[in-house]
Amino acid sequence: MRGTARSTALAAPRKPVSGHRSADRVRDSAKGISGGASASVKRCGRRSASRPQLPGACPDLSEPRALRGRACIGPSGIIRMITPPATCGANQTPVQWNVGGPTGPQGPTGPTGPQGPVGPAGPAIGFSVFDSNGTKVGNPLQLNTQTGTVVLAVDGFFVPLDVTGQGFAPSRQFLWFINSTDCSGPAFFLAAPVFPPMSLVALAPPGRTIYVPDPAGVPVILDTFDASQFQESGGCQRVGGNCCAFHFVPAKALRDLSTLGFSPPFSLR
Repeated sequence: MRGTARSTALAAPRKPVSGHRSADRVRDSAKGISGGASASVKRCGRRSASRPQLPGACPDLSEPRALRGRACIGPSGIIRMITPPATCGANQTPVQWNVGGPTGPQGPTGPTGPQGPVGPAGPAIGFSVFDSNGTKVGNPLQLNTQTGTVVLAVDGFFVPLDVTGQGFAPSRQFLWFINSTDCSGPAFFLAAPVFPPMSLVALAPPGRTIYVPDPAGVPVILDTFDASQFQESGGCQRVGGNCCAFHFVPAKALRDLSTLGFSPPFSLR
């Protein structure tokens, strides 16, 4: 029977924690929650007529505050976390603490990242010349309301050609024919400076053949000559010279303009 008495014996009830020891547990618990934060924990009691609270001594926990923790501590020391607009009960003590410290110093600059991929080509700026089939002729180097100039790569030469709405304009450059009065025989250019890598260019028969200075040709210097010159817009004219040294460069025929494959009329887009 002694074993039965031992099994049925009830444990003595625990004594409630005294007010001073409970307050100590409140402070110790609140400090543990704050994690050693520099900001001190504020312990606030209930307001009453006999126990007024100074303004600012304990903030209203019902109002949300950034970077601040809140909890309610019961008479037995149990801590209950709350978030606004929740408030503590009548028999609970509200506490609060800072959970965010001051902003730390800026860290060092990180290493430079890898080079990014090449972006897509941007939109074209300005006008381009197109033929009647929508084929691009080129981008004009110069342009006015009536004419423009495009540069075409023809058989290894950069050839500037004038264009209008009707197609390729007549050439303004002269071809010279020394010791000929009817624009026959070997053709020459009168030497003139150009903007490399572009070439002097003339259009002349047969058809509208493109002529450029011949890089392998031997220049000719004359001070007296009887010759003729051809300009597409003016035809063949007889000319002569007897004054000073003229420098002539042999001309080279490339191909007819029609073989480039462009169909007039031309337009700007």
